Amino acid sequence: MQLMSPDGTQMASTWVKYAEWEFWCQWMDEIETLLMFGKSNVKANGTTDMKGASGNPVYLGAGLEQQISPSNIRKYTDLSESTIRNFMNDLAFNGTEDGERHYVALCGRNFMDLFDQAMKRSASNYTLVDTKFITGSGQELTLGGQFTTYKGLNGDQITLKEYMPYNNTVRNRLLHPQTGRPAESYKATFLNFKSETKGTPNIQKVYTKGREMISTYVDGLYGPDGPKRSGRSATGKDGYDFIAMSEQGIMMTNPTDGAQLILDVDNLS
Repeated sequence: MQLMSPDGTQMASTWVKYAEWEFWCQWMDEIETLLMFGKSNVKANGTTDMKGASGNPVYLGAGLEQQISPSNIRKYTDLSESTIRNFMNDLAFNGTEDGERHYVALCGRNFMDLFDQAMKRSASNYTLVDTKFITGSGQELTLGGQFTTYKGLNGDQITLKEYMPYNNTVRNRLLHPQTGRPAESYKATFLNFKSETKGTPNIQKVYTKGREMISTYVDGLYGPDGPKRSGRSATGKDGYDFIAMSEQGIMMTNPTDGAQLILDVDNLS
């Protein structure tokens, strides 16, 4: 397998245990899913009904979406520059931060498409002297361009980033009645990474100390390095197990510094 260096300049070839590689890919996808979409199972009194095999309680924390203030979650049927502008103004009144607000919007591909169309409709009202939508020359012209950033009043700004889980056709079964694409792909989650509360970043991952990521092998007649010739094994199976565990979560210090725009599927004309 070829792997890219962290700085993106070199490729290195290495042998990998393919089954473990697949495990890690699926495991990290599962962690990301829970950090974003997880639902807390903790009651108001701090207890939970979920128990592990040992009988001890198993606590599930809220994902990022569940931590967003309900007052900042809006539905839309038509996405326009005015919709975005009014939404950002509402966030300014609902939030507690003074000064400019810089949001990153994690969104599906179809939200990015609607956003681009909305900005182009708005831009058509102006005379663009130095347009960048046509590049090249002669017989090698290229038409295209995409709006991914919007600046509102007083320096407030949003920048769009595609979030692939919103486009997942397996996980997202509710479809747009006209396009047949996942309705989730028309959603955007706004996160204010600039905001801090008493010096603490508004959004941060949290871990149980020493248990951020733990993994181990349970050897049978085989171990990760090959067959056993002698010695001791934990099981008698003709193979080995690989086990991983992580105790982590994500915390939004100020729920009013997050927001969502969600397609109102039920009221589309």
